[in-house]
Amino acid sequence: MAKEFPHAEVIGVDLSPCPISADELPANCRFEVDDINLGLSHFENQFDVVHIRLVGSGIKDFRKTMNDVEGCLKPGGMVIWIDIDYDLYSHDTFGYTPVASELTPSGAWLQRPLYEMRRSAVLGGSDVHTMEKVLDEEGLWGCRLIDQETCKTASMYLPLGPWAKSEDPIENQYLTYVGALMRQDIRSGHRAVHPLLIRSGWSKEAVNDWSDKADL
Repeated sequence: MAKEFPHAEVIGVDLSPCPISADELPANCRFEVDDINLGLSHFENQFDVVHIRLVGSGIKDFRKTMNDVEGCLKPGGMVIWIDIDYDLYSHDTFGYTPVASELTPSGAWLQRPLYEMRRSAVLGGSDVHTMEKVLDEEGLWGCRLIDQETCKTASMYLPLGPWAKSEDPIENQYLTYVGALMRQDIRSGHRAVHPLLIRSGWSKEAVNDWSDKADL
């Protein structure tokens, strides 16, 4: 973003340092290590655009953080809030895919580490339930700083493999490419949460077994 819009100032906020050396950053970009659960008052009324993505599992009070994020905007500014659903859906009916376990081996094994990751986050104090309710059911229209007429929301279903097809050849190529990337990403992603699951009490052997079955 900083390279594409050199006239703008871009500030990134994360819990850990950005793995980019200062020499590689554009002059109009900087990063701040911070916990947004503690508030964002030092950014109040400063930005034209706030893009917040994939933070739901780490938020302790979702409604408060959402108000804090919106407070960072100048009048007329835009907030783009993107997060994931921790559930999988079958591609033909878009119905919920049950979690696999030793008692229900017919369920989806890929769903198991996702389910346990969400559960571990909640046990650790995450307000992910409120995030899901607000983003999936209520929408953002109840937020005090959001303009009711311009507020929009949408759900996007992403194929976890190159199986999705379209009669349009351009769209079909796009679906195949995105599906292949998503499969690669999810295969590495569900193993990346192993440390979290082990800290939550699951054995290394158990989480490895879930991932091995999910990769089949």
